[in-house]
Amino acid sequence: MNILTKAFTVLMLLIAASLFSTAQAKQSVPWVIYFYLVGSDLESSSLEDGGGSATRDLVEIAESAAGSNVKFLVLTGGAGQWHNDVVSSKKNQMFEVTGGDLKLLKEWPQANMGDSSTLARFLKTGESLYQPEHRMIIFWDHGGGPTGGVGYDENFNSDFLKLSEITAAFKNVYSQNSTPFEIIGFDACLMGSMSSAYHMLGWGHVMIASEESEPSLGWNYTKWLNALEKKPQMSLRELSKNIVDTYVEACDENDSGGAVTLSAVNLDAFPELAIAYNEFGVGVLDAVSEDEDYVTQIERAANKVQNFGLKNKDEGQYSDVVDLGAMVNGISFFASDEAKTLEKALKKFVVYNRTGPYITGTGVSVYYPVGKGRDNFNFVTSNGLNTPMNLIYGLQLNTLNEKGFSNMADNIEKVDNYLRKMQEMTSPYAATYVDNYTSTATAPRHQEDEVSSGRQSSGSLMASITQNASQMTTSSATSQNTSKDNIAKLEDIAISFDKDNNAFVDIPKDIMKSISQVEMVMLLYEFPSEEMKDGILITLGSDVQREIDWEKGRITDSVNGKWAAMDGHPLPITVANESDDYVTYDCHVKINGILHNMTIVFNYETQKYSILGIARLNENGVPDRNSRKLKPGDKITTVFGVQTLTGDDEEVNADIDTFEYTKDTKIEDTDLGESNVLYAFTFSDAYGNSSQSEIVALTIDDQNELSVEKFSDIIKKYEENGGASDSNDDGDAGDDDDDEEKENDEDEGDDEE
Repeated sequence: MNILTKAFTVLMLLIAASLFSTAQAKQSVPWVIYFYLVGSDLESSSLEDGGGSATRDLVEIAESAAGSNVKFLVLTGGAGQWHNDVVSSKKNQMFEVTGGDLKLLKEWPQANMGDSSTLARFLKTGESLYQPEHRMIIFWDHGGGPTGGVGYDENFNSDFLKLSEITAAFKNVYSQNSTPFEIIGFDACLMGSMSSAYHMLGWGHVMIASEESEPSLGWNYTKWLNALEKKPQMSLRELSKNIVDTYVEACDENDSGGAVTLSAVNLDAFPELAIAYNEFGVGVLDAVSEDEDYVTQIERAANKVQNFGLKNKDEGQYSDVVDLGAMVNGISFFASDEAKTLEKALKKFVVYNRTGPYITGTGVSVYYPVGKGRDNFNFVTSNGLNTPMNLIYGLQLNTLNEKGFSNMADNIEKVDNYLRKMQEMTSPYAATYVDNYTSTATAPRHQEDEVSSGRQSSGSLMASITQNASQMTTSSATSQNTSKDNIAKLEDIAISFDKDNNAFVDIPKDIMKSISQVEMVMLLYEFPSEEMKDGILITLGSDVQREIDWEKGRITDSVNGKWAAMDGHPLPITVANESDDYVTYDCHVKINGILHNMTIVFNYETQKYSILGIARLNENGVPDRNSRKLKPGDKITTVFGVQTLTGDDEEVNADIDTFEYTKDTKIEDTDLGESNVLYAFTFSDAYGNSSQSEIVALTIDDQNELSVEKFSDIIKKYEENGGASDSNDDGDAGDDDDDEEKENDEDEGDDEE
């Protein structure tokens, strides 16, 4: 053997030894947890503005006992700045949490965390290191629910992972005939939806996510990681309960638990729930095909169930998600048998669920067009779970013609067939796996292939609905025109008052059937003066503390000249959510000069207000996930919409009152004092049309006595007086001028004599 042959042989042996060594390094462990950490502005914002949230959670994770039985792998990125000396904002870095520290395993040039390939590379690298018995993956950042995604990378124009991009990454890494993850978690807002569960189906056994927005503190990692490290064999039910409970407890300790939600759901039981929801939707469609007012009845129910996320009327920004269980219960009269079946399936689906005292949630949310925006509808129907209820919403939004209706129905049929196939696979172990990790089958993969394959559907679910496509689209167009005309008839409708100053409006039955929501609005006004040349109009806000008799057509409100105020300072509040037990409001204020949204709740039973949470508003008026508490000494400035009374300008936001928060500060209904108040009802229908009643003026004197007059009459008097308001002060001033002029005349007469 010559020297070249010997050298080559030695080289091959060294390479073989190296490969053998690498293979041996793939360690078997009980658990590997993948943590996809997109820092975004939750991290990069200044600490004073609530930034550093990702760093705080990394500290929680590092302080846990994880490291032996639980290997915790982190991929970082997506933030322009990190509030620690370990993570770089210029690279994607992969760390392992061990011994209380972050150990850097690998780093890459900065890549988009909103790209499926970045997630896939992270998972492949982790799979090359460990052979876990159990896997979990957690997505950390902002979440957009069914009308968005998760992981908004601020280094790449806030690009995010769509749910379909997450499953594409999974498909790139894992076998098509296995369920790689025990738990798929979203430490992000609004991800506890039917759409999320649909996409995660087959990739995980349990999904943990929140129906509502999460506060910036997020999950409490230390406690549940300690428990899992100590007892790696704990069941998925026990582990899920640990994660949910520690999160809610941490929120309570931080005074941000009033409106939190977090639930663990059984993805193996999702097909049964989704099929039940499809059948319920078909039942509703069958029931309403002859009922032109069905959309109004559905909208009324939606107004009374829990809405999650954004509901910003001024900016036209809505998350468009409601609680599934409450929504179905609210319209169960359309298809009562199907509703009962769905309720049973929902109980099987939800493993564990907790909510705060001022929010309701049964564990999973679903799309509903709260804001009547077509863009959200198009996103959901293109990227989420398509259901028969979406056909109703498409007609409601006037986005479906007969052909579009039929095409969507065909897609729904294919999705339903896929779900039934998955149910056959998962049903043998759906009820037991969360308790004992035992399964009797492997689930095939996956909806993208099944639904888009063009495979002919059986036609059993949607057959009757498709046959009625022409009739339903025509009927919907007629209903929309009728409703629009009815709402228009309510413009300037008269408000009456009884002897106790209760305001009421009586509406004919044929018009009442088009109304889905009624709110009251209140404003303050002053006529032009030397100080205010064009006068001023200040919008106090809206309220729903009124009584509606849908059958008789009477709407009643008790008018008492009071408004919600903090330490006597009126607050700008608008209705966010309404239920039978409480109403929540959005309130825009500046705290130490920075604009925030303060979420306030009024409890009907206790008749008291509380602050649920405070979040900074970005430049688009959207509350971010960074949350804070008020501290004694904080300077609060109320921000109201204002415009001139007699000018033609548009409303602008203006700082009105600034005061200091103290430990004794409270919110309560307070007399507006000697004020000029405008009051009106607003009426809305299910299609986005609205009208306003006549405006009445409520004059409150220094004895807090209330007098009522049509504002149009007051304006008429004002104009007849040549632009002088008909007030006592102005009258006295005029008398003084006359007396002074008379005295001058008399003096002149004396001089002449």
